[in-house]
Amino acid sequence: MKTVLSLLRRQYSVVLALSILLPGCAVQQHQLSALAQTLDQGRASQVLERVREEQFPQRDFAQYKLTLGLLLALNGDFNAAITELQAAKAEIERLQALSISENLAAVTINETLRSYTSSSSEQMLLQQLLMLSYLLEQDLDGARVEVLQMQELAKTLPDEGLSGVVASSYYLAGVVYELSGEDDNAMISYRQAYQAMQANQLAVPKALQQSLLYFSRRLGLTDEHHQYVQTFGYALPVNTTMQSKLVVLYWGGTVSPKQQRFMSVYEPSLGYNISLALPYYNTQYPRSQPWHFNVAGKSLSTEPLDDVNQLARADLAADSAAIYAAALARVIVKQTLLNEVQKNDQDGFVTLLANISSMVSESADIRSWNMLPATIQVQREGLVPGNYYLQQPKAGQGLSLSQHDAGNNSPALALTPGSTLLLFYSSAAPRSYYYLSR
Repeated sequence: MKTVLSLLRRQYSVVLALSILLPGCAVQQHQLSALAQTLDQGRASQVLERVREEQFPQRDFAQYKLTLGLLLALNGDFNAAITELQAAKAEIERLQALSISENLAAVTINETLRSYTSSSSEQMLLQQLLMLSYLLEQDLDGARVEVLQMQELAKTLPDEGLSGVVASSYYLAGVVYELSGEDDNAMISYRQAYQAMQANQLAVPKALQQSLLYFSRRLGLTDEHHQYVQTFGYALPVNTTMQSKLVVLYWGGTVSPKQQRFMSVYEPSLGYNISLALPYYNTQYPRSQPWHFNVAGKSLSTEPLDDVNQLARADLAADSAAIYAAALARVIVKQTLLNEVQKNDQDGFVTLLANISSMVSESADIRSWNMLPATIQVQREGLVPGNYYLQQPKAGQGLSLSQHDAGNNSPALALTPGSTLLLFYSSAAPRSYYYLSR
């Protein structure tokens, strides 16, 4: 018996040491969350440098690549962003079936020992960022491939709830198909964006209304077109085919981080209350404001496609039952082992180590892609064909698109009849980026 207790002392000493190190994972996540909350101040380049300095464990490889890819895209390095985001996607796909060792570690210690695999909405937003990055790298074919992969991903989404119901990803898919001249597929994607907005109970932005009105008429979908006219209360002018088109996609703010709380529940098999560590989001969060910009002397504002905070909460709600069950099972295992140790531990030393390691190691998984925007917004405008000059946002001035060169040496953007200019801007980015169809 002394030999067994001696062995247990050594084993629990190792477990205790591990348990003391584990809170470092939570500390790192809190540091990332703090960095993310500075993004809204246009500091993507500084945050990128800080993230590059961080040491991420292998189990957080996907989270690190997602974060790095997003920050690279915001800084305009789209080729490098694509490389990192594709690495993240490959890792997420590889980890769809978790290893036995990870499951055992999560059951006996805590959930942060599982590899980070991303939520349904995050995966849809990953596809959106890849579409954007390929477009802004002037690679329409690459963007179209990501649209097709997003559609395959969408087939795996939960049948109920809002997890993964990302209207902006469908809308951007519609834009990609529109740029590719695939009107039927564009219409399907815009319908999907409309359905997602209805599910999320968000007002349909004018940009999406115009897309539905335009393509339902263009494709001869008379009944559907009349329904949209009645629903939206207006019809588009007939002579719009000779116009150029401007589509503005705006990422604003930063999604709120997950937090941890403890819940006390009575466990009949043990005969006493136990404490569970569970992730949660605050019910209240700041509402993002529209982004104002100027086009040919006309003031415009973006309108929401997605409330990413709402999507993040829907993801957690979809997983909440499984998270609760795993936390309960883990604590029961720990407490059962503790009871067995206590029966054979005369001096109480091993029991003390086991008790301390059980308490210290219990932690909720608060990891997320926490540098995503809080809101994704859109605007669409018809333009007179001609040369336009892009004035980048700077202190005291917003972005403007004008037919007159403001003397900032920006190149002329030649908009021809039927061409489309896609502008992307984030509140975290130093500048806006564009794709111009030929």
